Amino acid sequence: MGGETVTVRMARGDRSTAWGFGVTDSGRGEVIIVNVVPGSLADRAGLRNGDILDILEGLNNLDLKATDRLLVTSRDRIELVVHRYDVS
Repeated sequence: MGGETVTVRMARGDRSTAWGFGVTDSGRGEVIIVNVVPGSLADRAGLRNGDILDILEGLNNLDLKATDRLLVTSRDRIELVVHRYDVS
């Protein structure tokens, strides 16, 4: 089971522009990226459904509640480090 670590950076000029993805709990203590909207900031930045969140805004070991809070309070830029497992 291979995989890669990917850094994803997004920026928006208007706070009303959605990042274009959601998060959910894996049931194993991991935060998983879900519902990446085609054409959204997240999609254009390379975020994929199923990516596992490792670091958000320099913070790791985040639970779902903390992740949601950071995403809602983020202003114009955001940086995520995710782990992506090989699906091929």
